Amino acid sequence: MKNRIDWKIWQLRKAPTLIEQIEMWLDLVDKYGVEEWASCDMEANGWKLLLRCRTNDIIGNCMVIATIRLDEELQHQGRLKSLLNYLSDVTPWSTIAIEQIENKDLIVFCEKYNFKQISTKFSDSFRIEKDKLIRFDVDEFKVYL
Repeated sequence: MKNRIDWKIWQLRKAPTLIEQIEMWLDLVDKYGVEEWASCDMEANGWKLLLRCRTNDIIGNCMVIATIRLDEELQHQGRLKSLLNYLSDVTPWSTIAIEQIENKDLIVFCEKYNFKQISTKFSDSFRIEKDKLIRFDVDEFKVYL
């Protein structure tokens, strides 16, 4: 798989889980580079994600949750915590960021768990170093898929 068209065909034909999509994207970033695979849309079982490996005001690569949407019936059940545990385990980068948060509950969550604003210019975007992220006491990510 070398390009976005191949990616979309793979998603449509195989209907991969989010774990399979995240792992495939990380493999593609490793194989073809950040410039070629800087971001990737993923969707499965009521989840919609846009992940990136760069964001404004963070030098170098990082795991960025640029968009996260869950069907309403999936919300408030520990899924974000489980995703963060999983991303912390699989990302090759030391920083995890969540961009442009519009949900006030998610901002409170970030502040509660010691995420820091990326910068004063991006007060709705937060970051945390993987080694500072607590291990959330929730089911493994695969349980929520």
